[in-house]
Amino acid sequence: MFACFLGACRSEGHENDAGLPEDRMRRALLAPGLCAALAAAGPAGAGQAEGPGHRVQLAENLDEAPGFEPEPEPAEEGDWAISVGMIGSIGPEFPGADGYEFGYAPNFSIVWRDRLFLKNETAGVNLIKNETFRAGLDVRRDHGRGDEDELEGLDEVDDGVEVGGFLRYDPGPMRLHLSFRQDVASGHEGALVVLGASTMISLAGTGWARVKGEATLASASYMRAFFGVDASDSAASGLAAYKPDAGFRDFGVTLSSGYRFFEHWTLGGVLTYRRLVRGAADSPIVRERGSPNQLQAGLGLSYSF
Repeated sequence: MFACFLGACRSEGHENDAGLPEDRMRRALLAPGLCAALAAAGPAGAGQAEGPGHRVQLAENLDEAPGFEPEPEPAEEGDWAISVGMIGSIGPEFPGADGYEFGYAPNFSIVWRDRLFLKNETAGVNLIKNETFRAGLDVRRDHGRGDEDELEGLDEVDDGVEVGGFLRYDPGPMRLHLSFRQDVASGHEGALVVLGASTMISLAGTGWARVKGEATLASASYMRAFFGVDASDSAASGLAAYKPDAGFRDFGVTLSSGYRFFEHWTLGGVLTYRRLVRGAADSPIVRERGSPNQLQAGLGLSYSF
């Protein structure tokens, strides 16, 4: 729906006002169809509650991964920024797992006038933006938790829809960001707050890298959905009953890097390490059937219009 809206914004005869070349206009109008085709090419079951969504979630993290989406120059009035590609990744089978699986997913973004954006499974708007500060609202899909073998006897966590907002401050080489998300679709039914800082590093030629550190706080509802064990779960799984409170879920660091070639093509990679802490790390799901150490890695190729 968001992509269709973006296409409709440019299909009402305003191309002359925007001053966009005809070939770029055609690409902008074709972008939603290309994104839909990429989504259809994804693995069967990706994004459903019974299938882990780490590959899509990793693609979501590429908002700040220059290996896939270079830092854009300020968009001219009427400009589109469009990128389509694919990412292959390896990540935990479920939050707190010590087993990993490989998969692939589409990675695309459509940004209109540096104001509205659609990035994979996140749609949003920059309400306030200038050279150093951004604030806005977004909505995204959460992939819940399936019924992997290690989780036998535990209830699944349904897919959810998270609604929230974000703040981003760029005082120089350092970027600071804060985001808040609340599930509104009977998934984990909880809330997350993410605080982070990152810095950009220029490499030789057209290469670059970003190093980012983050801390995630989770509400009691979120923690109990993914790391709690109620009485019925305990009886069915053999794990001790456990009821975590709100608090820090994890601390993490991400290294992403990329290289642009042939003007429009970008090859990049991203590596993330997260350490579950406190209520999440103390869960019997993690202690007996998983690990507090969580790794994700991805490699992808994208084409920017």
